[in-house]
Amino acid sequence: MKKISLLLICLFLLMELSIAQESYIDSTKIKDPKLAWKLSILPGLGQIYNGKYVKAAILALGQTYVVSKFHTYESSGSIGKRNTYAWWIAGLMIYSMLDAYVDAQLSTFPVKTEPDDAVENEPSPPEAGDAQPDPDKRPTGQ
Repeated sequence: MKKISLLLICLFLLMELSIAQESYIDSTKIKDPKLAWKLSILPGLGQIYNGKYVKAAILALGQTYVVSKFHTYESSGSIGKRNTYAWWIAGLMIYSMLDAYVDAQLSTFPVKTEPDDAVENEPSPPEAGDAQPDPDKRPTGQ
């Protein structure tokens, strides 16, 4: 069993080496995942570091709401709901940290853009002096 698993690992590594491509990485776009992870202890700050401002605002507002509900239920003595919101606080914090870390890791990942074939293949609109084709006449195939 050990030989089979070792063989599979070796085959996987060889496959990864054969697929790997060299590409130019812009050093100004490289984000430090460790710094992003540490900054995101305050929800939204790691996302700001990565340039994801909308996500940062959503996380910060969500964390603010959850903390306020936690304090509301804590002062009212509703232990079950207080504990639920405590779990939400922990969950949002962990999500924020993981999201910032992953975004920083993927900061140099190449973004594939769609070609503008649709725009290039469209006929240009006729100008004012051009003769308009008759829609009733159809071209004949030869």
